[in-house]
Amino acid sequence: MKAKEKAIALCIALASLFTLAYPFGLALAEAAAPTEILAEKVPFSQLAPGDSFVIVSENANAAFSLNTQWDKLSLADITLAHTDTREVLTAIAPEAAVFEFEPQEGGDICLKCQNGYLITSDEGGKLYYAPDSGPNGLWRVIDDRLIYNPSAVMNYKGEPSSNTYIEYYPEGPCFSLYPREDQSDAYMFDLSFYRLGNSVPGEKVKEDAYYLLPVFETSDTHGYLADIDSDDTQYLLAYISDKVKDVRGHGADARKDYAVLLDGGDIYQGNTLSSRFNGGSLSAAYNLMGYDAVALGNHEFDWHLDHTVDPDGTMPDYSFLDNKGVNTTPVVVCNLFQNGEKLAFAGDYVILDKTARDRLGNELPVKIGVIGMAGDYGNSIIRSHFSDLGYAIKPDFDYVNALARELEADGRCDATILLVHDSPIDVAENLGENTAIDLLLGGHIHKNISGRNAQGLRYMDPSCNGKAYAYAELAFECPAERPEFMGVENARVHLTKADPEKLLSKPGNAEELDAAVVQLTDEVVDSVSDFLSSEIGYITQPILRFQNLPNSRDRSSNCGNWVASIFARAVDADVGFMNAGGLRIDLDIEPGENKRTITLGDLYKMFPSENSVCCYELTWEELLTALEYAITPGGKILLTDVVGVDCYFTGESINALVTPDGEAVYVNGVWKEGWKHKKLRVALNEYIATMDRKRGDEMSNPFVAWYDTPRLIEHSEVDIDSAIRVLVQEAAANEGLLNVDMAPHFIDEVYRAE
Repeated sequence: MKAKEKAIALCIALASLFTLAYPFGLALAEAAAPTEILAEKVPFSQLAPGDSFVIVSENANAAFSLNTQWDKLSLADITLAHTDTREVLTAIAPEAAVFEFEPQEGGDICLKCQNGYLITSDEGGKLYYAPDSGPNGLWRVIDDRLIYNPSAVMNYKGEPSSNTYIEYYPEGPCFSLYPREDQSDAYMFDLSFYRLGNSVPGEKVKEDAYYLLPVFETSDTHGYLADIDSDDTQYLLAYISDKVKDVRGHGADARKDYAVLLDGGDIYQGNTLSSRFNGGSLSAAYNLMGYDAVALGNHEFDWHLDHTVDPDGTMPDYSFLDNKGVNTTPVVVCNLFQNGEKLAFAGDYVILDKTARDRLGNELPVKIGVIGMAGDYGNSIIRSHFSDLGYAIKPDFDYVNALARELEADGRCDATILLVHDSPIDVAENLGENTAIDLLLGGHIHKNISGRNAQGLRYMDPSCNGKAYAYAELAFECPAERPEFMGVENARVHLTKADPEKLLSKPGNAEELDAAVVQLTDEVVDSVSDFLSSEIGYITQPILRFQNLPNSRDRSSNCGNWVASIFARAVDADVGFMNAGGLRIDLDIEPGENKRTITLGDLYKMFPSENSVCCYELTWEELLTALEYAITPGGKILLTDVVGVDCYFTGESINALVTPDGEAVYVNGVWKEGWKHKKLRVALNEYIATMDRKRGDEMSNPFVAWYDTPRLIEHSEVDIDSAIRVLVQEAAANEGLLNVDMAPHFIDEVYRAE
């Protein structure tokens, strides 16, 4: 046992000597190639009692750490390499957990390391190290790659779930426990086992190690040049830019060809730091950061496509404050059509001339094809900006695969990346078993994802709002005249906010932030600060999106009431509707305070899309039709909140409509005389008015059919302008107080007259 402990200590000491100094696993040019093998990858079934091993996530290319955070295991860096026959580890961080194989009766194992036994809590949702194993420290391994705890039971979605698996958790990033379901991303659970010690004496790491080309992706930035919600500005894009330049180089010696930098779309809309300058601040930042290509997101249509893509198919040129520039970053999309013809302004793909490097600093020129694709998101764009202009998106995965094969077969590129504004998990499945795509980078879904499908295609998604970036390395060999793509290595989503202190512009952070992007950010923030802090009025009730009002069947919120009321007052309507998905922020009140000031900045966050307010003139019978759609599962998504009428409903039927003054005008299928054909004005935003969420044989959204009829009587002012005008008037008339409607108006009960 003592000999074994000495071996473990020796391996850890060796690991510390081989820990790489260069970011993301790419060695400095002058560093010597690692040749010492510390551990070899083996199937779990080949481990013998007493063997020492580290557990590595296939997803994160990282080992279990001795440290925990948020009741989850942290990551420990490793360095993978190859011999002629094996995959091995040549560096293991000192904080890596080195386990000893301890089989138990019945096929269970204990996982004991330097910090004790790995166990779960009684609830099954947390991970700890403890002096003794106990029943919650018994684990099982299936398929040589999945570890689960047979004793743990955790509450998941209100139901007890057993057999909690260890998963890589990109939001951490760290390892946690999760009840694996059929629809779970199985790759989040894939683990490998590396047995310490070189079992083949004399075998060496291949000296001709892979040439690696780093790839970075951001997506769904939504105008978040920085986060100004906290007390101190957090320089999100300046931080990401610095990490890219750590690879490309800083200053005059920088080499853009040393890395690929891409974005998955939805760049401009969603934050005042962008909207106040018509997206120019983001275009300027992306220009400074040196993006190679960007995808086309659905929110690029919010301001009309000719404002977010220049006629030559590049990101828009910009001129604001003292900043003026030409942005030549290509926008790539292969499946956007207008009036039946493929749009020619943006290319299907772009070929990037890049340089991969090995661990000795040797260089290999490579050509990377980046194919752009739009997800089938047309139904999430208001029709006046999309379908009314003849736009259509036609996903064609056969075409994408054929294009990738063609680009590689004729030598135009050595590897292909698909950059798509859509769920990478779904796209990976649709590409099929024999896809020619080498790396898939997604967006749109605002989730941190790093995985691969059953065929081995790696896919990634870096969440949204500058909170994360995806990183991977394309590996190449050059056995002949042309580089040969060998696979994707070191794929991981990195959180920009993992250490918030590094996002602040302060002494000591100069090496964490790109100075040029910091300077641009400061100019933008300074120019909007006074504007955004302008006070509109105050509230005495917190305005919350997800705190459903009582008896509303989990739908009405006071935030929805507030926005629907703004729409109604903006066009002098009797009834207003709002969709829950369009409610963007909470306006909470600090503990111990009895009110909150509402500023212009709050309103711009609540109304980031510049969505027009529509006013319909309907009969009460037609309003009933709209409300009948609203209580369907699809309709609930769009017509989530209503003001100006109380709609009593049970099951799938409406039993009463009651006016704000308490008059029941419709009860159990019977109209009060004179009300059925009486007219009223109904307000909602253009998104609700032009979208449909029909499911199966359900009703369609009637507002869509009424949109092109005389029922639509007003459609002009955008929501943010309406909100400012309405609330300024209310505050002036009410000594600054802004009222918040706390009553549900979708009421899940049978109406009973007083």
